[in-house]
Amino acid sequence: MADFSVQRVTGTSIVEVPTTNSDFKSVVLTSNHHIGTPMIVSMWATEQYGNDIADTGVNVNLALGYDAGTSSTAVTVDGGSFTDATCDYNNDPTIAHDDDSGAIKVGMQVFGTGIPAAAIVASVTSDTSFELSASTTGGAVTNGTLTFLPIILNEKLWKSDGTLIGTPTAVSSATSITFGDGLSQDLVDNDDMYASVYHYFLRNTKIPGGTSLKLEDSDIYLPPNLYKLWVSCDSCTANNPLDITIRR
Repeated sequence: MADFSVQRVTGTSIVEVPTTNSDFKSVVLTSNHHIGTPMIVSMWATEQYGNDIADTGVNVNLALGYDAGTSSTAVTVDGGSFTDATCDYNNDPTIAHDDDSGAIKVGMQVFGTGIPAAAIVASVTSDTSFELSASTTGGAVTNGTLTFLPIILNEKLWKSDGTLIGTPTAVSSATSITFGDGLSQDLVDNDDMYASVYHYFLRNTKIPGGTSLKLEDSDIYLPPNLYKLWVSCDSCTANNPLDITIRR
């Protein structure tokens, strides 16, 4: 007999969709947006065990390295980040820029003038525009330089051999990553950090207000013990949420 679970998304942060004991029959995403603009939604899976991973370009940058342990550890890093000097914004989450050929991705950390602390890319509208997770401050900026770091909070990072480093819980700058629960492995200078490869089921998909999008089991099959499922929404709020109904 099938059973159902409903999860409500009320913000623009990336949200994990629990998959424990899930044998998906269908997933329905319902936009409760009360205004005309459609929600832009992405849904993807990531590897839990370090087999399906890719180099982030981020490397440990401390000669003494770091010891494994359970205490919160801030790791100094270099590499991996990149800049875009064509960014235009004005006290708004929308940031326009020259064509980046898809370099800017959902979940990346963003730093620069007028960018709030802990801001991330909430959604990518096109190769020339994205939505930040919060409004910029300080007025109009034209051809501003923003720095992007390809680290997704609360998603695991791995060494090149697939052994777990830990889970980043905060990023204070493009050169400092905090692992709130500590490090699973010793790290030495220049160790590379690898992240899970994204497998998209939906990518920047528009769901009009008051409508639903249904994914059948053939659309969203994944082994729940091997992968985690994530969703992002560019404009979800407590008053305009996205409901995710899973039928098992």
